[in-house]
Amino acid sequence: MTLPKYVAPKPRALMNFFWPTSWMVSDPERFNALIKEAASLCEGGIHFADNLFTWARNNSLFDDVAFREAWERNVVNDADRAVAWRRYFLATMAYHAVQLPGDFVECGVYAGTGVKTVMDYLGGTAFPKPFWAYDTYDYNPVEGHAFDGQRPGFFEEVTKRFEGYANVRLVKGFIPESFAGACPEAIAYLHIDLNNAQAEIVPKYDNGRISAHGVACRISHSDVLARAVGLDIVAAGWRPTVEGYFRSVTKPRILADVAEARGPQFAEMIDHLKKADMAREAERLLDDAAWLPEPMRTPGLDDAELVDAEGDAADGELPAFLTEDAAEPDNANDAELPVAAE
Repeated sequence: MTLPKYVAPKPRALMNFFWPTSWMVSDPERFNALIKEAASLCEGGIHFADNLFTWARNNSLFDDVAFREAWERNVVNDADRAVAWRRYFLATMAYHAVQLPGDFVECGVYAGTGVKTVMDYLGGTAFPKPFWAYDTYDYNPVEGHAFDGQRPGFFEEVTKRFEGYANVRLVKGFIPESFAGACPEAIAYLHIDLNNAQAEIVPKYDNGRISAHGVACRISHSDVLARAVGLDIVAAGWRPTVEGYFRSVTKPRILADVAEARGPQFAEMIDHLKKADMAREAERLLDDAAWLPEPMRTPGLDDAELVDAEGDAADGELPAFLTEDAAEPDNANDAELPVAAE
């Protein structure tokens, strides 16, 4: 595998990139005129495209010769040119990911420009890994949100664009159903850009809270992806800490978690503590328990038994003060850590 070579930028050179393609603007002509006027007041290093206007910055993506060539080769419309920074971000992430075990995946492919730019940056037709590209292709499932070219036969056009790229896997259909029978065993690179805004809109009612059904659907979808890649959150290094978990749940939840992971006797030993101390002791007790909160478990992968609650007493040895009677009310210092409602 041959990786692109680093090319040092030209010293004291400030490059400008001005491509007036923006979104969610009511009067594009007037907006662009105002941006041009503002740009005329700036010294240099201007970047205006894709809803981003900045100045006195390095447009260093254009110093990367291999990227610039791959990007230019794959631009097919104004939007492709405007999102140059996005493409460079993908290319630089792919530079590192291609050296890791696992395949490449993109969910939300459209015409395949992002996939092909990354592949051309890292070897073109000699790209060394399978690259899975999931999309509906011929149509956009979001009403009124179809992109240029999306029509019957578009999938065949995208397929033709990748002639000679033996490692491309174009998969047509909905996610997660299209994962069935067409899914990598391991993933090194994952780019998701589904453009399905409806799925992200906060409900207009119930004070904007997400329904229990909505949460269940999101967890179910994440389980599909976790099983597909064999995700092991504990092996990846996650631990229940004060900052990352315990400060966000109630005292009864902390006690229930400790009882599940280590046994009820350990929960009883900390049930008299105020919230701050209880959270710290729970972190210590569960540090090596290989325990996960229920929403983070993947059915089929995390069904192994939890750590034996009847382990050696030394494993759960607590400071002496934990077994002493609390000198203050149980909720005297709960304000030290914010509590999320359950």
